Amino acid sequence: MTAHRVADVIGGHDVAIVLPCRNAGLAIASVVIGFQRTLPGATIYVFDNGSDDNTAHMARAAGARVIREPRAGTGDLALRIFSAVDADLYILADGNGAYDPADAPALIETLIDTGADMVVGARGPAHAPAGQGLRETLMAALVPALSESGFSDWTSGFRVFTRRFARSCAATTGRRKIGMDLSLHAWEVGMPTAETTVAFVEAPEGAATRASRWRGGIVALGETMDLIVTLHPLALFAALSALLSVPAIALAGLAIAAAPPFGAARLAGILVSGGFGLAALIVGACGLVLDGLNRVRLEQKRLAYLSCPAFPAGRAAARRPIVAHGEDDPTLQAAANPTARYAERAANAA
Repeated sequence: MTAHRVADVIGGHDVAIVLPCRNAGLAIASVVIGFQRTLPGATIYVFDNGSDDNTAHMARAAGARVIREPRAGTGDLALRIFSAVDADLYILADGNGAYDPADAPALIETLIDTGADMVVGARGPAHAPAGQGLRETLMAALVPALSESGFSDWTSGFRVFTRRFARSCAATTGRRKIGMDLSLHAWEVGMPTAETTVAFVEAPEGAATRASRWRGGIVALGETMDLIVTLHPLALFAALSALLSVPAIALAGLAIAAAPPFGAARLAGILVSGGFGLAALIVGACGLVLDGLNRVRLEQKRLAYLSCPAFPAGRAAARRPIVAHGEDDPTLQAAANPTARYAERAANAA
């Protein structure tokens, strides 16, 4: 029944395949053709993120719609994707050929079965951060610890999500990698999500220089602080306030114990202690303000999410009875050949 249900989604909804890439001229044509064969009828968008090779030319030649985003970086690219593409269902994949387009129907099928708003193509436990830099390794370990969510692959670049998901996070992504921002958004809003294992081809490990490793470490530390402030601002600033309170209390005790009562040592101790105490109060107040703003941000995201109608395929699939077919049934034969089934529907729609 997989071919029937996925074909119904492709034929009855506006499906967009989004392929962000940079300098992927050697692989983008095969990726576009692979998705055309797997999901005919879907619209393929290639987002060229400042490439200086023939990526755009190869994508157009393969039949994709090319949208240029000259500003390098995943933040601007994510905002560009959500502002330029309006669809009922989005399929996000890397344009460098790391993922197999043949796995896309499994992601859609999982979304239909579970009624989720996003299905992540998890690369599985075999995908270790061995080929990644310090930035990816640190964030992959830190995000699950901070969010306490069940995602096994936060940063996967292969996923399917609904219009409801896209419209609610269009203005909130941008500070981190696209995959991680989407996962964080789903966890913060509390929307239904699912995972399914997909094939993944690890890119060849490059010869990273010491400078690039140091740069990646600095970026990782900055992203770590940003992540903590975003997810748990009150806990972070409360801890900093407590740390500042320790020298304030210690210096106050020393100043009181100092002699003579009106000596310079006591006065200096009181002034320094007061400075630490004031800093602790300011930091604690900042934590309360940021926590309040964070709550407002989450409520706005949830309202934006709930204001969009749910994707109907999940409800329809849940009510659809399972019908047994004979081996000579033409419907079952078409289901055994998904490519032919999708091609037939695309031809009829045209």
